[in-house]
Amino acid sequence: MAPRTVLWWALALVLSVCLTCRAVRVTSCSKDPSTDIVKVRSFSASPTTIRLPGNLTISGTFAVSQPITGNLLVDVTITKNMGGMWIDLPCVPTPLGNLGSCTYRDFCQILAKANSSCPKIVTDMGLPCSCPIPAGTYDFQQTTIPLDLKILGFRIPGISGEYQASIRVTDADTMTEFICFDVELELSEPAAPSIFRNIGRFFVNLFGR
Repeated sequence: MAPRTVLWWALALVLSVCLTCRAVRVTSCSKDPSTDIVKVRSFSASPTTIRLPGNLTISGTFAVSQPITGNLLVDVTITKNMGGMWIDLPCVPTPLGNLGSCTYRDFCQILAKANSSCPKIVTDMGLPCSCPIPAGTYDFQQTTIPLDLKILGFRIPGISGEYQASIRVTDADTMTEFICFDVELELSEPAAPSIFRNIGRFFVNLFGR
């Protein structure tokens, strides 16, 4: 999968995480949610437990009350529950760009660089693959997004667990807030074979059943 295509799928996934009310717990962190520029009209997602690798199937409708453009600043903070303590995850460089608790400056330029690889989920909604994003109501039909960390090119140990994230999109020049969500979710991955299972396989291979 080409890096630009992966970037657009990542953006689509961020959108789905922001809106997934059934698969994760989401709350608006705006001072006044009634004035939110992006509002969810309806949404469904399955499965309720996000597994890696696996698939996330989403559909829904959201409304944008005014055009989204400008010097967009995207702040993402991700924490993980480790033994009852919430630890901030670092911003990590990957082949797909920085991932984790990162700040993305001039986000419209990031979108413009990925413009040639806009995924079907975005084009089917009638969304442009660049700024500005016009005001309007956008529907996306049931779509399945494959989730597999292998696209990062390396393994992330201990990915399973509880996570909290805050996602804020503002105009860095006017400080207009476009999006503000607090997200709670749980990820799981296939359990690694236990040492006892490996020992058992060793003796089966050595002596037979």
